[in-house]
Amino acid sequence: MVIQDWHRARARLVDTEALMVAVLDKLGLTELVCSVPGLSAVGAAAILAETGDLNRFGSPRSVVKHAGLCPRDNASGHHQDKTTISGRGRPQLRLAAWRAVWAAMLNNSILKGRFTHLTTRQDNKLAAQQARAACAAALLRRLHVIVTQRVPWNPAIAAGETTAAPQTRAAEATTRRRQAPGGASPDVPRRTNLAHEHEQPHPVPHQARLHTVGNRTRLKR
Repeated sequence: MVIQDWHRARARLVDTEALMVAVLDKLGLTELVCSVPGLSAVGAAAILAETGDLNRFGSPRSVVKHAGLCPRDNASGHHQDKTTISGRGRPQLRLAAWRAVWAAMLNNSILKGRFTHLTTRQDNKLAAQQARAACAAALLRRLHVIVTQRVPWNPAIAAGETTAAPQTRAAEATTRRRQAPGGASPDVPRRTNLAHEHEQPHPVPHQARLHTVGNRTRLKR
């Protein structure tokens, strides 16, 4: 009975993976995502199933934040603890990226080199698990560019040897402006007087208290 259940589970898994790849084919993304060395169509589909449409993210960094893979500084006063990932966002997306990067690092020289650098550098050396989390974040960033810009994997750009074409950077900036509130660039802070906008009075200082006597209201400190 146990063997039969295992075979049935395996058959359902194969069917599910075939459906996932079929969706990628329909979207025209299979060839693009598989241009990343070591990343399978199933692995990419698992990630995209958790992110949804990557065009809704204003930048690659937003996808990393959504996965909870961005670093969090654990410092308080003079105490400095180890830097960890935030752990916020979608845990299933984090798991999908983590699984994908394990397989990708076996055949992807860029990710393998990044992992080696992070774990062997003299300054701020990372543990193996921390380095894999950084590589998973890098994979998500590259996948965002590949899908939203419809460009295949470029090892030179991934290795930092060159930068994206000017038109690509301009398109990314336009996307961020369109997705920001009011069409403004999210990189530029917007200052708004909320009290004026909502016609609310300025708050009373926390030391002040209102003291009501009869029909009169006095300010008591």
